Amino acid sequence: MGRIDPAAIRTQDDLTRQLRALYASQGWSRHRLADAASLSSATVQAILNGRTHLPHTKTVRAFVEACGLDPEPWIAARGRIVAAETVARRGERLQPPPRAGADESPAHRVLNGLPADIATFTGRDTELRQLVDSVTGGTGDATVTRIHTIGGMAGIGKTALVVRAAHMLAERFPDGQIFLSLDAHAADRLPVDPSEALATLLLARGFRPDQIPPGPQARGALWRDHLAGSKALLVLDDVASTGQVEPLLPGTPDVLVLITSRRTLQALPGAVPVALGTLQRDEAVLLFGRLAARPTDQGPHDPDDAARIVALCGHLPLAIALTAGRLKYKPPSWTAAHVVDELTVAQDRLSWMQAEDRSVSVAFDLSHRALPPELQGLLTLMGLHPGPEIDAYAAAALTGTAPAAAADHLGRLGDHHLVSEPVRGRYGLHDLIRLYARARADRCPADERATALERLSDYYQQTARAADTFLLRHSRPGGPYPARLPAAAAPGLPDRAAALAWLRAERANLLAVLAHATAHGDDRRRIGLTAALAGFLRQEGPWEEAAVLHERAITAADHRGDLPALAEARRELGILRRRTGRYAEAADLHEQAHDIYLRLGDRLGQAHTLHHLSLVHRRTGHHEEAADLLERSHAIYQELGDRPGQAHTLDDLGVALRMQGRHSAAAALHGQAGDIYRALDDTLGQAHTLHHLGVVHRLMGNHATATALHEHAGGLYGQLGDRHGQAHALHDAGAVCRLERNHTAAVTLYEQAIELYRQLGDHHARARALHDIGLIRRAEGEHAAAATAHEQAIRLFRQVGDGRGEDDARGALAAIRAEEPGPTGAAHGA
Repeated sequence: MGRIDPAAIRTQDDLTRQLRALYASQGWSRHRLADAASLSSATVQAILNGRTHLPHTKTVRAFVEACGLDPEPWIAARGRIVAAETVARRGERLQPPPRAGADESPAHRVLNGLPADIATFTGRDTELRQLVDSVTGGTGDATVTRIHTIGGMAGIGKTALVVRAAHMLAERFPDGQIFLSLDAHAADRLPVDPSEALATLLLARGFRPDQIPPGPQARGALWRDHLAGSKALLVLDDVASTGQVEPLLPGTPDVLVLITSRRTLQALPGAVPVALGTLQRDEAVLLFGRLAARPTDQGPHDPDDAARIVALCGHLPLAIALTAGRLKYKPPSWTAAHVVDELTVAQDRLSWMQAEDRSVSVAFDLSHRALPPELQGLLTLMGLHPGPEIDAYAAAALTGTAPAAAADHLGRLGDHHLVSEPVRGRYGLHDLIRLYARARADRCPADERATALERLSDYYQQTARAADTFLLRHSRPGGPYPARLPAAAAPGLPDRAAALAWLRAERANLLAVLAHATAHGDDRRRIGLTAALAGFLRQEGPWEEAAVLHERAITAADHRGDLPALAEARRELGILRRRTGRYAEAADLHEQAHDIYLRLGDRLGQAHTLHHLSLVHRRTGHHEEAADLLERSHAIYQELGDRPGQAHTLDDLGVALRMQGRHSAAAALHGQAGDIYRALDDTLGQAHTLHHLGVVHRLMGNHATATALHEHAGGLYGQLGDRHGQAHALHDAGAVCRLERNHTAAVTLYEQAIELYRQLGDHHARARALHDIGLIRRAEGEHAAAATAHEQAIRLFRQVGDGRGEDDARGALAAIRAEEPGPTGAAHGA
């Protein structure tokens, strides 16, 4: 023990020898010492071998205390090493100290410690202007220190920005420009302790080691006193927290402080935040071109290839720089197109974004390492999410936590700039962080991944089914859906508006989960989630895409032998086939579904299918058959006591009677349906009956009443977000205007309806509206415009198989050609 003397320590080599002697005196194994000190065996081995940077204060303390000695002399010895070596290690320019005594030898003072500016710095004009104008524009508050915190994810270019800004402002701070990294995310060392940082700053400003007091409070006071009255610029880079940086701040307003951090420093008083996002596309392409340029190149890289590369790099400056560097040092035979190919097919795209000891993955690793375990776990599991965004409820399902805790964790990840919040309460991952998180998730045990995804999929399916109930116009056949998650685990959806808002917000996620189930052969999930979205898909469209989902559900249900699911999927597909004008196929699907419901004895399913089959017959002009099917359906609804079903069939029976010219009887049935809808507080049903009554009154010549009813119905549809209903109301309101020869208003209404029909994929209704526009244009003598409208209608009628509609449009087109003699090729070829 005689040779163990911390007072004799002057260098890092001395510290290593003394710690090695202390370890030898214990007679322990390396593993036993590591356990006693709560250090890893690798850390202990690195200290004993001297193959590490100066051990952190906490590490020295743990090592010495584990050996049973007072750690304070050892901590003091480490402080002497820091004080003696900092100036030489950082290589600052040396000047006489400002406060050295007359009998003391001069020390060294840093006047300009900024790193070199980056010649290829690109973009960030807005952020630079903000920083520069805070000084040159007189916008700073003279009563407080001017502090700016530059935040953003790893690799976003925070340090490059502050260095550029500091060089631009250097002349305005003649008392010095100081740069200090606090190593929050250094790969090989722990974050700098504030007391050590103060010692470094004081040494850099000319104080000798013996002039620096031992405690952080005394050092902070000396630092603030030294800067008082100075016009200096202080850059504190890679800050871990407010607690790390606050002791280093000056106390006077003449010092500009620029702080970079991967964490939002919300607790830092008086700071002005500057949040850095990824580069704009043109800036990213320009940066890539500058960094990838080679003397052997015949010209700039292809701009389209460069744009694809920076997109694959997520417009992240670090990723762009590393990828450009890889290309720059490739043989001349390599082009940007080859890099596009490599990045596109790479199983690990991040592996391409590295050079020597710099890597996007390592940068993300360091950010991940700084997180507490609960945030690490959430970030990793977010890599499993197949959709583009996540909210607190989905995060809770993914992690198996409560929504309140998940919301807190997402917010804290946002503070670390690892997730973005483009819309309040909804969070997304940068493309490269998503790849990083997915890679980490792939290393988790398979059963943990499967359980997390099952919880997430259950959440989306259960909540979608609850929301979709508000959009369906009928009860679902079959038994009640078993809720697999507690009610508190899903958002409250008290009404149709809230349900529709949730479904629209989550549409991309719902379809992504459905696509994931399809890709992984999960027939049960494919069937259940498609059924849960049936009403939403009907209302929102596009119907052709929705039909594909139901086709896949039919395949899955058939494969599983799930007859109830097979009947429901066929019925839903039949509805979409009718709406897109494929009537024969729609009828066949409904008949198949009805046969299954008969086999199952499912009376509700039978009633629904007969009802929808009647609508096919109505569309194809078989009004008596339609009325018969509606009466059969209505009888079953009465038998079951299903009041919504009774209202639906009465309303549609009124339409069938109207088609037969029985207007008074139709109006009476619409009135009966409206009474039931009002009793049920069914706003959508009321909108339908108002719309149908408007058509009846138009046919009866009551134009003013018809217009008022269509406007009322259209307003209700708008409140409910029902675009199909809005389109029909606009279309029929336009028909009233056409009868009144108010052609300008009619065309405007028709065009608005056509746009909604186009969005939904209702080709048949769009064809009818175009045909009506053609009739108006012909009446106004605008034959060319009329012919164009009829030609478009003919193509759509042919596409949906409506021969009668196509004949009507062809007849109208022929009449135009007869009135305007000339070439008829366009008419014949339409």
